[in-house]
Amino acid sequence: MTSWLETDLFGLGQAAFDDFKAELLTYGLDIDPELELRRANGLLCYYSVTDHHIYLSIPEWDDTSIAIFQMVVGSLFDAEDEAALLRFLKLFIPRVIAHEIGHHLRHRQGLFDKANLWQEEQIANELAVALTKRRWSPEDRAFCTRFIRRAIDSLATKVGQKMIANDSYSDVLEALYSEGRLGTRTVMTIRAVGELFDVEPLDILAKAGVVPADVVARLGGRDDLITDFNATYTNDQLTYMYYQMGWLQVDLTSRESGYIDEFARVRLNVDPELLPPVPRDYKTSTGQVMACYRAHQRALAAGSEVGSNYFYKRYRTELLERLQTAKLGVPVQVAALKRNGDFLLESWDAGETDRLEMLAPLVPARLRSLLPSRIDQTVQPDLNVRALLTTETDRRLFEHLCGRDDPAAANTLERLAFLDRSELFKSLSAEVLMDVAHSMFDIRLRTDEVIIWQGEHQNDVYVTAAGALRYEARNARGALVKKGDIVVGQVFGEMSFLADQARNATIVASEPTRLLVVKGADLSVLIYEHPSIMKRLATVMVRRLAATMADGAGGAG
Repeated sequence: MTSWLETDLFGLGQAAFDDFKAELLTYGLDIDPELELRRANGLLCYYSVTDHHIYLSIPEWDDTSIAIFQMVVGSLFDAEDEAALLRFLKLFIPRVIAHEIGHHLRHRQGLFDKANLWQEEQIANELAVALTKRRWSPEDRAFCTRFIRRAIDSLATKVGQKMIANDSYSDVLEALYSEGRLGTRTVMTIRAVGELFDVEPLDILAKAGVVPADVVARLGGRDDLITDFNATYTNDQLTYMYYQMGWLQVDLTSRESGYIDEFARVRLNVDPELLPPVPRDYKTSTGQVMACYRAHQRALAAGSEVGSNYFYKRYRTELLERLQTAKLGVPVQVAALKRNGDFLLESWDAGETDRLEMLAPLVPARLRSLLPSRIDQTVQPDLNVRALLTTETDRRLFEHLCGRDDPAAANTLERLAFLDRSELFKSLSAEVLMDVAHSMFDIRLRTDEVIIWQGEHQNDVYVTAAGALRYEARNARGALVKKGDIVVGQVFGEMSFLADQARNATIVASEPTRLLVVKGADLSVLIYEHPSIMKRLATVMVRRLAATMADGAGGAG
């Protein structure tokens, strides 16, 4: 193992600083080009809101300063030995650099709230998770978790308090999960209920009886802890360090992954340039039905298969809406048509007979000309499509396909193209696809970068947008038992989401790769709102299992 004298900890911090800046710039984040990492004294790394630089407290490296540093920091953390302390610092220093870059980005955007420093610490840690967590192997995480437990116990005796870090963690559900008080499904259900019905998780915990009363009472002091933290902040360095160690422990044991694109959207208000979701609260017309179909034809003629698919799906939605508001012959048929609309909308694949055609016996004669087999002869060649398209998204997409430059429309088509290639999402209606597109975060991987580690508990679902990945599964002895490739359009991660199980393989980028990810919590909400996604998810998983069993039967795996 590398000795202390051979290790340049400040140089390690500088390398991480340079690497993170380069990565963040690939996401278009606005980092001050003059931002520097500078050396400081003391025990803390900090971002200066005065001169806008980051300071890392690593002394000049010689035998004397190393001995003092080891003694002070080792005693503070109750390090097992010098080797363990050095290993921890090699992992911890990049994290604190990422944390301070988070402060810098917030400050540069004019969002840094000096009145709520607790919130700013939580936000900065979110970027630290996004930049460092998946770079730590399971062995690194296990080591750090053990090391931090000792550090927390040591610091707790010095500050005279326990559990304050967990109780003040930004995400109460993840803190309770890390304590073993909530299971994965309970956490996901509480999140979904909170999102769907606008209920705070703490209210659910307090009134639903999912945790003991003493835990609820303990969490009742959460606001006071936050107030105390804001009052003292770094003036009490030991307490500050205790909080940070506790929050890091929750980060490491949490199921949550962080993403740079997520941080940019949620914490920097840097939204992706996409067209808005399609509203559901407007009335359609025969003209709108025909306009969507004509837009589909125009997109096809322009060579945009993605645009063609989008507008054909919009035509189907508008046609179904038009039929649902028509007076059909039998009342029970009207009810059935409204009840089973999603099935009809999300059962279309290009090249197959459109199931909406099967409604011909129910449709009034005046509307039959709008059905898929007849509308070609119905739509006038000179139809004023722009005037008849009802929604902003439809109009702007159509105009972009006709030659108008619109970056948001171009980005939307690109994202829809990724979803169109995905076996999980391609059959969904245009409106649901737009919801999914807005729920996804962008990930850019370099060659040999890991996105998932075998054995970790994490339930996000990914779509390969560009590039390629490889997966490797090993048995308990470390022997390779299965490997393979993941190609563009393929979904992965869905089995862990559905089965609530640990990841069964490590997945690595074979070349520069772009992914889209739906976080498990967001996917749960989407499924509640659009149950057809679960049907597609189950179908994909059954196919994957069948292929796996076939490979096994053939002796390949």
